[in-house]
Formats: sequence, structure tokens, C-alpha cells
Amino acid sequence: MKSLKADCKKKKLTGLLGLSIISIFIMVSCDLTNLGDEDVFRKVPVLKITSIKRDAGKIEFEVNASYPNGCGSFSHSEWTQRVTNIDVAVYGKQKDGATCTDAIITIKGKVELNEPVSGSYTYHFWQSDSSSLDTTLVFD
Repeated sequence: MKSLKADCKKKKLTGLLGLSIISIFIMVSCDLTNLGDEDVFRKVPVLKITSIKRDAGKIEFEVNASYPNGCGSFSHSEWTQRVTNIDVAVYGKQKDGATCTDAIITIKGKVELNEPVSGSYTYHFWQSDSSSLDTTLVFD
């Protein structure tokens, strides 16, 4: 009798363990399906300002920036103004967990800012923590 009860307990335990393993596998695989859905952003160095356009109170800079792998694309820009100095940072993005080529690429983007009041303004496009690509514009 005791061996029959022991066999039943073993079968129940084995069944429960198997069900637990399957449940964990399903939960993990569901999490893996979301891998790559999130964008990862990084500040990227501006290599060149390819054009500057002024229209209807806006100023638009077209820029080329460097991205450290083949998955990058232009995301957005951020800026801060210190009197007549405007610091501009450009950001690239890629999918989280993406498999990328190991090559530095150039990404292109547009940076749109409000045109400042009259005066001379220097735009500092971030290249590294110690350098920037600078251009000065005069507004009437």
C-alpha cells in the first residue's frame, strides 16, 4: 500500500513540476516577443551641417551625424540657450536588442528651432563632451 501511495505522490509531483516548467517557458517566451519593441536613444556627434533654411519664424538645420552601428536612425534634437549661445544635441535611435552591423554610419536629420530675436547667435552642435561644430548666424 505504501509503495502505491508513494508512486501516486511521485506522479503528482512530476506532473506539477512539468506544468510549472511549461508555465515558466510560456512566460519567458512571451517576454521575448517584446524584445526589440523599445527604442534605445543616444546622443550622436554632428559631423556636418548640410543646409540652413529660414522660413516663417523657424530655422531648420539639416545635419549629418555619426552612429556607431548599422541600426541607427535619426530620432530628435534637444537644445538649450545661454544668452546668444545655443547648444544643440542630436539623438539617434535603434531597437533594443537589435542585431546590428559593426560599422559606423552617417545618419541625416533635421533640427528645427524657433528663430531668435535680432542679434548674432552661435549654434554649438555637440560632437563630444569637449568639442562642438559651431556656426554663427546674424538675425535682423
